[in-house]
Parts: sequence; structure tokens; C-alpha cells
Amino acid sequence: MEAGGSLLWRDDLVCGRHGEDSGDFVADTLIRYDGSTLYRHELSVGPRAAGWSGPAILGDARAVGTVVTAGHVLAETEAGPNAAVMPLAGAGMLATAIGADIRAVRAALDPFCVAHGEGRPKPPSHRKDHAATAIGTP
Repeated sequence: MEAGGSLLWRDDLVCGRHGEDSGDFVADTLIRYDGSTLYRHELSVGPRAAGWSGPAILGDARAVGTVVTAGHVLAETEAGPNAAVMPLAGAGMLATAIGADIRAVRAALDPFCVAHGEGRPKPPSHRKDHAATAIGTP
């Protein structure tokens, strides 16, 4: 994204349906701002992802979500016990949360989206278990 642009990126993931094991999934996210990498993250979950259910990744949680802003910072919003908010090395912020289900993740992250004038993103109708939404200007 060029300098002066703004982005609000929301990504939620549920690891398996209720009562089912998770499948394998890899998400690799890269956000560049004004010619520099602002955010780079890879998340691997599932049986072939070493340590994914350990305390350093998801632990007992079955859902994870992320909100990233570029070009502006997140509004002052309280992060819950299973969430973290941190500035990025540049014009942006990161909020991430884990929970037993998607309701807990949404409860933690929705306030960040609402504070920026955006409601909770609606998942695409063809994929109800994973929603990724980018809201921004070039």
C-alpha cells in the first residue's frame, strides 16, 4: 500500500467444526506499507503443524483472530485476557485473540473494528468456517 493509504484487515479462523479435529491450514500474511514490510505472519495449524496446539501457539483454543491496521493505529480498546494489542514497526497496530470458539474471538476483536467505523465482517457464503476481510483505501 502507498503512503497515505489505510487498511483494516480482519482474519478469523476456526480449527475444525464442533466435535471434529482440525484439518491442516497455513495462513501467510504480508502487508507492505510505503515500500517496507509492516506485518508478516505465518500461522500453521493441524496435525502436520508441529506444536500448533501447544502453549506457544493456540493451546486449548479452537479459534484465532487477528485485526491489523496500516496507515493508522487502533483505537484505545481494552484487550481481554486471551487477546493482545501491540504497535507494529511503522504506521500500524496488531490485535490478536484466541478462544474456545469463534464467539470468544469475535467478542475480543469486534470492538477494534467498531472503533474504526466497521462492523463485524460477514463470512463469504461459500466458506462459513473462515472469514478474511480487507477494508481500506489505496
